[in-house]
Amino acid sequence: LCADGSEPGSESPKEPEQLRKLFIGGLSFETTDESLRSHFELPCKWGTLTDCVVMRDPNTKCSRGFAFVTFDDHDSVDKIVIQKYHTVNDNTHVYGQKTRGLYL
Repeated sequence: LCADGSEPGSESPKEPEQLRKLFIGGLSFETTDESLRSHFELPCKWGTLTDCVVMRDPNTKCSRGFAFVTFDDHDSVDKIVIQKYHTVNDNTHVYGQKTRGLYL
């Protein structure tokens, strides 16, 4: 149970995806979907992660240094953006930016 007494992931998403999606930049080229997911998949800290995709070069399959993560509500997105930098794969310059206004 989370601090508020709720079950992680107990509700289905009701908000538009663009309000629940984050652009994650500054990733190292070694970052995988799994390592990024392990950072953001703490439901009682950030919220319930519903999708996580590291963008890759179609030819080399190497990370392009950014990703998109989607949560079950926009409050999770707000919490992540408030904490300006995150550490993923020992890289402390990882940042989240709301996708509202970005053309996806």
